[in-house]
Amino acid sequence: MPLLAMEGWVLKGIDYSETSRIVTLWTREKGKVRALAKGARRLKSPFENALDLLNLCRFQVIHKGGNSLDLITESRVVDAYRGLRNHLPNLYAAYHVAELLAEGTEDLDPHPDLFEGVHETLGWFSKEAPETRIQGRLSPEASWVLIQFEFFYLSQTGYLPNFQHCHACNRVPTPKTAKWTFHADAGAIFCEECYGTQVTHSPHLTKTAAISKSRLDSFFPSSHPISPDALDAAGRLGNREQCAEVVAEKIRQELRALLNHYLTWLRGRRPKLIGFLGG
Repeated sequence: MPLLAMEGWVLKGIDYSETSRIVTLWTREKGKVRALAKGARRLKSPFENALDLLNLCRFQVIHKGGNSLDLITESRVVDAYRGLRNHLPNLYAAYHVAELLAEGTEDLDPHPDLFEGVHETLGWFSKEAPETRIQGRLSPEASWVLIQFEFFYLSQTGYLPNFQHCHACNRVPTPKTAKWTFHADAGAIFCEECYGTQVTHSPHLTKTAAISKSRLDSFFPSSHPISPDALDAAGRLGNREQCAEVVAEKIRQELRALLNHYLTWLRGRRPKLIGFLGG
C-alpha cells in the first residue's frame, strides 16, 4: 500500500468511533478522497486543528485502493484562511465553495486548474480589506469573485452552458431587447421566438423535460428568464484567467439568481448556503 503526499482541503467529516473520524478531502493530486483519521477525536489528537473544515493542509495518506478508506497518517496546516472567521458572509461563501466540491465532483478525479481557482478564491475571501466588507452581506467585489468562481467551476466540471447564442436559431443576444430563457435541461438559451415552439421538441432535452410546456413550468421548472445584458456577462465567464471588472448590481443579481437556479437543478436540491449569498 503506497504512502502518498497530498495537498488539499477538508470538506467535511463524520465521527466514526469514539476516537476516529472519516473525512472528505479535496486534493490537488487525487481530487476528492475519503479517508480515516484514527485518533482525531482524542483530546490530544495527533492532528490538532489540521482537520478543521476548509483548512488547506499537507497530508500523508496510505492509499488502500478499491472501496477501502484511505488512512491519514500525518497532516500539517498550510493555510487556515483565518480572515474568513472575521466576516460571516465571506465564511458562508467559502462553505458554499466547499459544498460545490463535495457534492459536484467525482471521487479520485483531480482538477489541478480548479484546485488553483479554489485556493485563489478562498484566499481572496480571507484577505478582503476590512473597509470594503459590508455588515451582514457580501460586498459587490466578493459577490463578483464568487460568481466568477462558480462559472469557472461549471466550466471545469463540464456543466457550463452555452450562453452565447440561441440553441434553436443561433441568434445572438442583443443588449436591451426582450428577455431570453435559459433552459437547464438543454444547457442552453432560447430567444423569445424559439422558446415555447421549439424548446419542447429539442432532441437535446430529456423525455421528462420534453413532455409539455406546462410540465416545464411545474414544481421546479427547468426554464429561467434572463436578460440579454446578463447573458452578455455570462458568455464571458468561465475562464479563470479573465480579469473582468465588477459588473452592475442588476447584472450581478441576475447572474446570482441564474446560478442559484442552475445549481439547484444540477444537484436536485437547493445548495445549503444559497440563502446567504444574495440574489
